[in-house]
Amino acid sequence: MDLDHLGTKMRSLDRCVSRLEQRGRSSDPEAQDIIALDLEDCVQICLDVASAIISLDSSVPAASSMKGKFEALESMAVLTPEAAEGMRNSIELRNIFLNNCRSADRGTVLSLLESSIGSFKEFAESVSRHTGLVPGSCR
Repeated sequence: MDLDHLGTKMRSLDRCVSRLEQRGRSSDPEAQDIIALDLEDCVQICLDVASAIISLDSSVPAASSMKGKFEALESMAVLTPEAAEGMRNSIELRNIFLNNCRSADRGTVLSLLESSIGSFKEFAESVSRHTGLVPGSCR
């Protein structure tokens, strides 16, 4: 993945995070569906970016799981341990939304969503520092 494509991915992440921030507290069923889609997109974009960064370093073995990609970025010092943990938690929240959002405790989901938004922002900043890309609005 070249820097232009990576920049496009990061701008997409910014847009998804903005939508999560705008709709995150809504209890409207349609908004909940949009939140689930945006959350899925955020996680997928972060996974794509992580894969691209990992592929550029031949000393880092390919990750065998989604969480493993963020562990690899942590071992490469792209992500702090806290940021890597936040990204792993975002995968868990995505799974809650995809599998059983309607029955999950709303307070817990909102707390996890706010934490994930912070993790996505931290991911964007970390990747921007690592790649030299100018960070977007996701700060």
